[in-house]
Amino acid sequence: AFAPSRVEPRIHAALVCASEGCPPIAFYEPTRLEGQLDLAMRHFVNLHVHVEGGRAHLPLVFGHYAADFGGEEGAFELVRAHADPPLAAALGGVRSIVYDPWDWRFAVRLAT
Repeated sequence: AFAPSRVEPRIHAALVCASEGCPPIAFYEPTRLEGQLDLAMRHFVNLHVHVEGGRAHLPLVFGHYAADFGGEEGAFELVRAHADPPLAAALGGVRSIVYDPWDWRFAVRLAT
């Protein structure tokens, strides 16, 4: 049986459960996977992470799968590494981390 010894933490920004709390559906290509996972994580972080009152609000996936990210500190560093400049600046003043509840509403986007 195959069991990976290390989980690629960016996979959590690529797996889809069709809820509002999940990343959007994407198609991945083996030759472009590294860049696609970076893009997925960047999009996920900048869409779902915010700072309010010195607290970083992270999606619950970072708490539930903290071990995959190297613990809470590793998750926070991964978030900072993928944050756009305004969010990265706001993360610099963070004193604590809060995990926001999962948004289980069904994600429906209709093309117009």
